Amino acid sequence: FLEIFSLGLLVDGQDSLKVQQMSVYIPNSDEDDAVPLFKLKDGLAKSSAGLVCAKMAGVSQDVTIRAKEILGALKSNHQVKPIPANMNSNSIFQPSSKVALRYFLGVDSWIDQPQDAIDTLQ
Repeated sequence: FLEIFSLGLLVDGQDSLKVQQMSVYIPNSDEDDAVPLFKLKDGLAKSSAGLVCAKMAGVSQDVTIRAKEILGALKSNHQVKPIPANMNSNSIFQPSSKVALRYFLGVDSWIDQPQDAIDTLQ
């Protein structure tokens, strides 16, 4: 979220937008720890504790590693490299995704489809 502002995609004070941040204490240690202070204050945070909070919330390590790669690419103004299709469980190249996509595209209109047909996509 911080990157939306630091990259200039949104600007504090523009279009009635007011940036605020939640105070978080991040100790100087090798561990990825953060302690939320539950205090809202004006202004843009100097750094994001998003990845630390994601780890603390139990987000998969694969996801946080990928997020770190994307942030690094954005900060260094490099292109974000796509992950290989065989490593992407959501890729359309996965066999289960191909079957679901074919099924979805094979229906002319989903408006009048019964619930069990819609459930099949899940």
